[in-house]
Amino acid sequence: MRVVLWWAGSAKAAARAVLFLSLSLAIAAAAIPLASQLWSVAWPVLSIAIDAGHGGIDPGAIGPQGLKEKMVTLDVARRVQSLLRAAGEQAFLTRTDDARLDTSQARDLRARVRLANDRQVDILVSIHCNSFRSPAAKGPRTYYQPGSQDGQRLAKCIQDHLRAAVGYGAKEPTPENHLITRESKMTAVIVELAYISNHDEEKLLRTPAFRKKLAEAVVQGILEYRDSIPLN
Repeated sequence: MRVVLWWAGSAKAAARAVLFLSLSLAIAAAAIPLASQLWSVAWPVLSIAIDAGHGGIDPGAIGPQGLKEKMVTLDVARRVQSLLRAAGEQAFLTRTDDARLDTSQARDLRARVRLANDRQVDILVSIHCNSFRSPAAKGPRTYYQPGSQDGQRLAKCIQDHLRAAVGYGAKEPTPENHLITRESKMTAVIVELAYISNHDEEKLLRTPAFRKKLAEAVVQGILEYRDSIPLN
């Protein structure tokens, strides 16, 4: 009763209070989409294609103890996808099981690129294991298409984190002309996790702990690249 009598005896104050409340609600309503827009600008969400190299009848490189590249790349790619999604990014795999996407190696590579292009992703990361005739070769390496500044930046970010994770490796990414980076319409890089031809690294690549470490480094590199994208 006291409240009713107060409002009844304070018409001007009541009107001012209603006006203030209306203005406050209008400002709050306008601020919600603005805050959402500012959040989106400050934290861009990337669409990322993760390509697990080889698959099916194409085993990729095979280590001295028989480890197949195609199995390592698929496992690490799945880990990368899971970590990226946990970080709020959109990530999909070009292959989800032990299968090749087409009948020949060239057609298979083009099918992977076509998937990424059709989805209009922001970046493509193709995961592989390196191999060399000298068993002494070791360490992670990343490759980008010559002339691609964005590719170089992404490759550099991933390379730095891989090198920090394992304690060695090339200091700089390598510019090389590859179909998967050349024909992609987005920023694309190739990541060679380690040398499967190296006895010690093949042994490490067999372990879930090492694969987890590599996946985490790749994701950290991708997120560092994301944070370096200029805001419009």
